[in-house]
Amino acid sequence: MFFGLNLFVLGYLIFKSGYFPRILGLLMVVGALGYLLDAYGNILFHSYGETFGWVVGVTAVFGELPFFLWLVIKGVNVQRYNERAENSLR
Repeated sequence: MFFGLNLFVLGYLIFKSGYFPRILGLLMVVGALGYLLDAYGNILFHSYGETFGWVVGVTAVFGELPFFLWLVIKGVNVQRYNERAENSLR
């Protein structure tokens, strides 16, 4: 439950930051919704636990994997980071 909330906030921050493509933030929020559905779904409807497990697995792959791969392959937009850091000092 708390991990889903964590991913939701992380997705929002990725979306607003400008250092990453906004679609990665949206996908992270989708992953967060999967974790939240799993947590609350298991509390409310215990008999569908396996279905909720599949939902969280699929949304985690679509939500977290692209962000992980972006960080490994492309990384942060260093030029934009340096521009913002320079502007914040003025």
